[in-house]
Amino acid sequence: MRSLTWTIVLLAMVVGLAKWSAGRTDMLEGQAKMDTMTVAELEKAGDAARAAKDYEQSIAYFQTAVRKDKKNVLLLNKLGLSQLKANQLGEARASFERVAHLVGALAVADHQDIEDALIDAVEVPEEARSISVSLDRVSVPMEEPRRRPAGRPKKGAPKKPVERNFRMAYCGTVTLHDENGVGRHTIRYGCMPEGDVEGLRDRLVADAATLRSKRPDLKLELLCDGAPEMWNLLEDGFIPKFGNDLYRLVDLHHFMEKLGAAARVIDDPAAAGERLRGWKMSLLNRAHAATDILKELIASGRDEGVGTDHPVHAAITYIQSHSVDADRMNYAKALRLGLALGSGNVEATCKSLFETRMKRCGARWKEETGQHIVQLRALALTK
Repeated sequence: MRSLTWTIVLLAMVVGLAKWSAGRTDMLEGQAKMDTMTVAELEKAGDAARAAKDYEQSIAYFQTAVRKDKKNVLLLNKLGLSQLKANQLGEARASFERVAHLVGALAVADHQDIEDALIDAVEVPEEARSISVSLDRVSVPMEEPRRRPAGRPKKGAPKKPVERNFRMAYCGTVTLHDENGVGRHTIRYGCMPEGDVEGLRDRLVADAATLRSKRPDLKLELLCDGAPEMWNLLEDGFIPKFGNDLYRLVDLHHFMEKLGAAARVIDDPAAAGERLRGWKMSLLNRAHAATDILKELIASGRDEGVGTDHPVHAAITYIQSHSVDADRMNYAKALRLGLALGSGNVEATCKSLFETRMKRCGARWKEETGQHIVQLRALALTK
């Protein structure tokens, strides 16, 4: 009985091995045949298999084609679609990510030609009366090498340890506004932390010059928060090109935040709210209101001096930097000319361009591949 059992087992193994060998031979022969086909032939065969809903076969054709032409975006996209239909979700995601980075790399390499063509194609709306140009920064999680601890590495320790650090990326916008300062069309740009921020600034200068050449009557405004490095960067590019034929304004909402914190130090909450409303009304109606507010803050005797969390001192230095020395707080004149008072367009760009996509839970980015995504998103968000 035992001998009969072993005989049956051996026969089953032989039959199974023969079937596996036959299947393996057919697979190898099929692969060998595909290896002799050209990329165009493989693509055509893959399309036919996909049309017949034979997704496993279409995947085999497209994978072979991609091995022959690794940077063919169309083939990678078709491979991803076939994998998606075959419920190979992880593989499909990897294929689509390769598509994004390949297209992004092309967009980065040719960005000057692409951006020149796009700005040349922009039709300035009839209702446009001014251009605002803004720069801002936003934190991005970056993947950076981590130093190995001293001594022999522990078993299972990563060969190339990394850490996740937040660095500051850049956003830039060129916005067309109507007579009430309402934004009608925004061109968006982004730059990773170690990217060419001066090149981004020069792009803003070129776009503003192109729009001005189409409509010389458009007023030009530099509009940012109070960060000195942003102002220095913008003015270094725009003043040599446009001279004094532009307006400069610190974002009103950032300024009111500074004043609100100072008012709460000087007065109780109810009186602080009343004082803040008076300051805002003055700023919107009087050209030299910022200077008068500066005198009022100094006269309060509540200047805490240099240090962190000193709101009155922060408001005083803010006004001294942007009104007394630079004339960037004439909100009454800007309102009369129909200029924008807030830099909401660039702040919205920071959110849509970077935060929504690049600050997901656990995300971290490398400089080069991160710029691929930023370049494509900036083009997609500029409508």
